[in-house]
Amino acid sequence: MLSCASQTEALVDINLITEVLKGDTPRVAAADQMAEHVTGRVLPELIGNDDQFAKRLGFTDSNDFVPAMGHSVTSATPYPVFVVDLDQLQNWNGLLPSQAGIPLIAKETNWLIDPTPVAHPGPAQYLYPILVDKQLASSVLLALDRTNSSQWNTSQIGSAKLIAQIYKLKKPGKSTFLVRVPALNRYYLGVIREHTFTITVIFDDPGIKMHAKQEAPALDVFKNLAAEADNIKTGDPNNPPR
Repeated sequence: MLSCASQTEALVDINLITEVLKGDTPRVAAADQMAEHVTGRVLPELIGNDDQFAKRLGFTDSNDFVPAMGHSVTSATPYPVFVVDLDQLQNWNGLLPSQAGIPLIAKETNWLIDPTPVAHPGPAQYLYPILVDKQLASSVLLALDRTNSSQWNTSQIGSAKLIAQIYKLKKPGKSTFLVRVPALNRYYLGVIREHTFTITVIFDDPGIKMHAKQEAPALDVFKNLAAEADNIKTGDPNNPPR
């Protein structure tokens, strides 16, 4: 299931990745349960009666979570999220174009590796849309706990503007996922079909000279991101990751 791309980095086989992502959104039951816990227990306790905080997270007000008001707050089909780190971009040489850039999302930490030999790997992060009365309001980012593979942790709640734009571009579903570049504070919409990997820009992105809704081969996008990443010096307080 795993192949070593170098002495320091283990990658999930790209054929498995293509197989996993070409169908409907791969789901992990424990992550789905955690998303339900967030909408049913965590958010009501977190927001309380703080209307302003509720609005900052994307909700109308705290009444969205008052049972007597009759609102329904639920999580929807999530987007798998795959992280591309700064060092990956800075060390990326763009070789193996036949692999369409897929190795950049293939690092082992992006995947939940099922010990069952016949099972496919699953994503290690998900962005769940949160709906109020079936209308998009907010989102929650969940990440696999690397010390306990049955535990999922809440990484972020809110990002209403981000999830609204993603939802507008493409609903979660077949072959659709997100590429996250934390060092550059970017998300992109990704699609893999039969070893063809394309990326759609979510917001105008002057760093790589692309506009919102613009689609391009992932290799081209990663090449531009790598050039931008080369200008960031890790450990330099005057030039920190964004």
